[in-house]
Amino acid sequence: MSETPNQDRMIQQALADYFQFLEIRGVSAHTLRSYRSDLTHWSQSLLDSGRFRTLKDLEEDWKPSELRAYLSQISE
Repeated sequence: MSETPNQDRMIQQALADYFQFLEIRGVSAHTLRSYRSDLTHWSQSLLDSGRFRTLKDLEEDWKPSELRAYLSQISE
């Protein structure tokens, strides 16, 4: 299932806010670039799963095992 434009905007805004926070905290450009790439890819995989229709769904239903599965998938 593909995300709706509204979902995409919500995710993009949440990520932009987080990246801005990291910039304010003074993380290195390399760290910021890596976080941006990794989190953008991971958020897209969550949206593509179709399980999370909103950020609230993600907050309530996300499990650490899903992150482990994602990390395992990308390390192959």
